Amino acid sequence: MVGSAFLRGEDVRLRTIEKDDVDFLCDLINDPDGWPYLNNHTP
Repeated sequence: MVGSAFLRGEDVRLRTIEKDDVDFLCDLINDPDGWPYLNNHTP
């Protein structure tokens, strides 16, 4: 069930991580502006 939603709401849909998400997640994790939201101070 890759990519299948396991929790849905009006404003959010959570699903499993897919290979297509890797580039987005790498960019997110390495962006210093996003670190406070990820509870990180370094990549």
